[in-house]
Amino acid sequence: MDISFLSVFLGIFAIGFIGSLPVNPINLCALEIGLRRSALPFSLGAALIETGQSAVALLFGQWAGQLLETNPVVKVVGALFALALGVFYLVRKKNAERQLDPGANRVFFYGLMVGVMNPQAVAFWILVLTSWNTWEVPGLSFDAAPIILLVFLIGVGSAKLTALQTYAVLGKRVSGRFGAFLNGSTLHQVIGLLLIGLGLVQLIS
Repeated sequence: MDISFLSVFLGIFAIGFIGSLPVNPINLCALEIGLRRSALPFSLGAALIETGQSAVALLFGQWAGQLLETNPVVKVVGALFALALGVFYLVRKKNAERQLDPGANRVFFYGLMVGVMNPQAVAFWILVLTSWNTWEVPGLSFDAAPIILLVFLIGVGSAKLTALQTYAVLGKRVSGRFGAFLNGSTLHQVIGLLLIGLGLVQLIS
C-alpha cells in the first residue's frame, strides 16, 4: 500500500485543530495576549511543546496513557496551574496593559511554560493514534518510516499553531466591536473565572 504523506498530514492537522478548539487555559492565554501584541511567539512555544508531547505519545503509547490516568499528581498539577493562572488574571491591575511589552522571547517562553502544564495533550494523542491505527490509513507508530513520523509531527505542530492563532485573531476582531469590554479589566476577570472553573472541574472529575 502506497503511503500518502498528504493524507497523513491533512488527517492529523484536522484532528489536532478540532481537538485544540475547546476553551482551555492555553487558548484563553493566546486570546488575551493577542489583544495586546502578536501572539505568534506564544503560539510557537505552546505548539512546540505539544509536538513533543505527541512524540511521547508515539513513543510510549499506552504506558504513558495509563500513567496519566492513574497518577493523581498529574491531574492536580494541571488543575492547580489553571487555578493559579485564573487568580492571577482576577487580581491583575487595571493598568496592566500600559506596562512595557514583555518582548517576543519572554512571550515564547511563557508559551512553553503553559504548554508543559497541559499533560492531557499526551493522552489526547494516544487516543488519536490508537484510533488512527484501526482505520484503513497509513499506520502511525515509532517503527514507521522517518518521513512519516516527521509528517505526523509537522501536522501536530501546525494544527496547534493554527488553533492558537485563530483564538488570537478572532479575539482581536471581536475587540474591535467590544473594545471597551475586551480591553479593560473585565476581560481579565472573565478569563480568570473561566480558568478557575476549568481548574475546579479538573480537580473534581
